[in-house]
Amino acid sequence: MEIDRLEAKLKHRDELAAPSPGSVRRTALHAETGEDLGLLRGALKHDAAICAMVALPTTGQLAVGLDSGIVVVWDASSRAQLHAIETAGAPGSPIAAMAHEALLQLTATIREDGTVQIWDARWEEFGRIATPKGGDDRAPSSLALLPPHFGSAHGSVCVGFTDGTIMVWPLT
Repeated sequence: MEIDRLEAKLKHRDELAAPSPGSVRRTALHAETGEDLGLLRGALKHDAAICAMVALPTTGQLAVGLDSGIVVVWDASSRAQLHAIETAGAPGSPIAAMAHEALLQLTATIREDGTVQIWDARWEEFGRIATPKGGDDRAPSSLALLPPHFGSAHGSVCVGFTDGTIMVWPLT
């Protein structure tokens, strides 16, 4: 009987999450109950897909990177949209990855064209890096921010590429 109830809950959740043909569903659902958490309601006015996201635990924010290159930031408790930021980079280049470093209070984004931007706690640009191009077999695939005690007095930005390379830039 308990298994039947769980299966019914999961079926209900899957039905809620499935968009109708030709539409894009903009919602955040609780994975077990299917409850709409209200995070994305009304915030995304176009058909941009979510490519990356990062939680900012010290501020209670959730930042979502879209395939349009926009980063949308929400307050997780009030579910209010705080920012919609057009990141630097080639037009049409999606957000490839995002990272946050709590000690430094910095968040980083990287677009598929290799443009890295670092943001401070107020979502103002702190710095920008243009990663070197490496041909068709090399695209940015991951991003990390390291705190100061990992080799640099001010922290570091690490970018991983699909060819297996990791490049590290010290923050100054």
